[in-house]
Amino acid sequence: MKNVIVEVRFNNKPPTEYDYKHFNVVMKTGKVHTFHYHINNPIPTKEEALGLTYYELLNLARKKFYDAIDKYKREM
Repeated sequence: MKNVIVEVRFNNKPPTEYDYKHFNVVMKTGKVHTFHYHINNPIPTKEEALGLTYYELLNLARKKFYDAIDKYKREM
């Protein structure tokens, strides 16, 4: 049985003074993980996160980040 994300809880709090925010993901076991991110970085959507393990979510976020860097480089 994979421990997958069953709920994603974004918040409406303003970013920190350093432009960071967070959201929580609830796992099938009930454990809650907090995912911190910079507001200028691409992050997975709720639809993309549901059904993933937390490790898969981290890898997806990493991929989105590096894809954005590659796109920026190509546009230079």
